[in-house]
Amino acid sequence: MNHFGQIPSFVNTREFSCEARSFLKNGYYTNSPPGTYAYREYWDEQTRRCLEGFEVGGVRITGPHYFYLNFTQIKATVKKGKLERKILTFPSFLDMDYYYFDECEKARENGQGMIVAKARRKGFSYKNGALCVHQYNFFKDSTSIIGAYLNEYGGATMAMSLEMINFLNKHTAWAKRRNPDRRDFVKARFKEIVEGKEVWNGYNSEIFTLTFKDNFSAAIGKTADLMLWEEAGKFPNLINAYMITAPVFRDGNVMIGMPLIFGTGGDMEGGSNDFAEMFYNPDKYWLRPFENVWDEGGAGTNCGFFIDDMWYKPGKVTLENGDVVSMVDEEGNSNRAAAEEFLDQERKIIKTTDSRTTWEKYITQSPKTPREAFLKSSGNIFPTIELNAWLGELEVTKKAQDMAMLGELYWEKDIVKWMPNIELKPITKFPIKPTDDKTGCVVIWEHPFRDNDGNTPYGLYIAGTDPYDQDDSTTSSLGSTFIYKTFQKFDKTYNIPVAEYTGRPETAKEYYENVRKLLTYYNAQSLYENNLKGLKIYFEQKKCLHLLKPQPNILKDIVNRSTVSRGYGVHMSQPIKVQCEIYLRDWLLEKRADTEEGDQLNLHSIYSIPLIQELIAYEKDGNFDRVIAFMLCILHSHENYHIDLEAQFKFSEGDKFWRSSLFKKTKKTF
Repeated sequence: MNHFGQIPSFVNTREFSCEARSFLKNGYYTNSPPGTYAYREYWDEQTRRCLEGFEVGGVRITGPHYFYLNFTQIKATVKKGKLERKILTFPSFLDMDYYYFDECEKARENGQGMIVAKARRKGFSYKNGALCVHQYNFFKDSTSIIGAYLNEYGGATMAMSLEMINFLNKHTAWAKRRNPDRRDFVKARFKEIVEGKEVWNGYNSEIFTLTFKDNFSAAIGKTADLMLWEEAGKFPNLINAYMITAPVFRDGNVMIGMPLIFGTGGDMEGGSNDFAEMFYNPDKYWLRPFENVWDEGGAGTNCGFFIDDMWYKPGKVTLENGDVVSMVDEEGNSNRAAAEEFLDQERKIIKTTDSRTTWEKYITQSPKTPREAFLKSSGNIFPTIELNAWLGELEVTKKAQDMAMLGELYWEKDIVKWMPNIELKPITKFPIKPTDDKTGCVVIWEHPFRDNDGNTPYGLYIAGTDPYDQDDSTTSSLGSTFIYKTFQKFDKTYNIPVAEYTGRPETAKEYYENVRKLLTYYNAQSLYENNLKGLKIYFEQKKCLHLLKPQPNILKDIVNRSTVSRGYGVHMSQPIKVQCEIYLRDWLLEKRADTEEGDQLNLHSIYSIPLIQELIAYEKDGNFDRVIAFMLCILHSHENYHIDLEAQFKFSEGDKFWRSSLFKKTKKTF
């Protein structure tokens, strides 16, 4: 499949919908009387096409696609005179649909499922409903399940399926009696008397909906030929539910059915992390892989199937040269270049005239890339659009990889020194998998400033730490510390993260010691989350409490009449956390400098890819260890905002400090 460089143009596509056009003209499919040879021959041919596909001019569409075009009706926009309105009619041929149905067929043939991320308003609920009805109509004893976290998500697709079945019963030779015949469950069967006994007869195919909200194992004990997972981006613990449900469509290592997992841009909420994990690792979950040609830096890696908003964009756009062009032609070919021009124009207008929330919502609902579709437009205070763009740039240019220095910190008497070690493995992605190595290591982007005597100004570097206590854990929680460089007149860089240590080595003491060495190396104090006591106890035992920041006075302004006093660190209560989020958001968006490439923001000084990934995925509940640690850096900087380093230090022409006492050396440790 071409993904999606030079897209071939389809011609004479009306020929794929001959039966639909005949029905619209006459009100029926065939004028041959039921029971006649001609009638049976007509419907036998239509059955064959719906199963084997249909070819015109050397181009073949799949059986389900043919069925969708000719025997299902959808709400579509049509022109009536000078007006356009939505009516119930047959679908038009679209190049987008051609590729989707074709890939679904290939997935079935190869014993694979499909995971799809998409833009809004592309009609996939109808397409998926048609797949369920196709299975129901042509495969005896088959089962199709429409699953979702909440009933409302699967109910819409089920309602469309029922409309399609009713149309078949009324207008085709494929009519089937149903019992039960409910809005959530239909089965093609009926009761009859055989030799004086009441028995079930019929096709015995079925479609039903399942809700997983209160029971992630709701499908256990069933078998499905087709299983839809609707609005998977809203599905908490999607991976857990999927793996528990796997025997429904998988027998050993044989796929006996086909899972179809869908997520829509703008609707990624509690399940977005799981959905993204499955989307970017399709092979691991028995899903059809595609080369990731959509995300910046994605070339050479696999992902799921993506429908961006340049496919099927009805209407016209005025190009920069003044030409007015259609974004979809009469043959159903998408003019992707024109659609992208339209999207860029819309984004520019919305960004400059509407709120940030509106702009972010538009980006996620009308995405160009999977990353844009996965952005959370609600519940995340951080600038996800800008962070996502910076993440793409880092991955394409390899800036983060090139700047990262890996190594070990070690004691030489009471001095901490650095030894490079490229064999170490930092944790480079979020979220981390349970099977991944969580040891981690120190990553440095800029070593500490030293004067001619080898000293580092006390207060030039500050830190934030989100610790952990227990040695063993079944969670993905990590310990994280960031070193943040504040402002000084005599150096080029300022207000940037310069080092990170995120990990979970074999013992908590090993983690604490690595934090202690990192703080000593930068002569920095750390503001830490103090709901866990292990870090403070360890530092107290090592006679280095001076490396921990006392409880900030600024907390009294954040929490009215606060009487909590814990000596060191911060208890991350809800009011404090909200204020820290605001501080961090403002820092991320703070302008640094004007360049030819545009405004440079503070966020462009972050070279920790997993921190950026956490910021993009952030929600108030969950393990976002790096975000908490970096929040504490920014809170720490607000506490120290009144310190003017320029006033504290004076230089001679030889770059020597007159006030060497301001260089506070680390206390001797034992």
